[in-house]
Amino acid sequence: KPINIRWSTQCTIDIAKNKEMLQLAKESGCRCLLFGFEISEESFEKTQGGKLALADRYNEYAKKVKKMGINIKAHYIFGFESDNFKYLYKFWKFCFAINPYITVLSILTPFPDITSHIM
Repeated sequence: KPINIRWSTQCTIDIAKNKEMLQLAKESGCRCLLFGFEISEESFEKTQGGKLALADRYNEYAKKVKKMGINIKAHYIFGFESDNFKYLYKFWKFCFAINPYITVLSILTPFPDITSHIM
């Protein structure tokens, strides 16, 4: 707080679980947080656990961040196994429900595993 700077960063959206952490971020000059919304709440990939399991709470957590006065830069990825063109409309609605300050949409692009060719 004392150095009076404005900053932004990327982190997982579960920062919104901790109201004190959000408050401290805001007070210290945080203006924007980038979150990767890799999947929506309707994707079956959320059963894989980890941060994908947070998909059911994306909207809730996004509202908490915005209520604190911190903007959201949302990075969406389309192209997981459960994504298809029929699903695209639901995905689009999900993107608008978050209503981010900045939006980035990427197509999932798998790369071959080259580590097995090394050595």
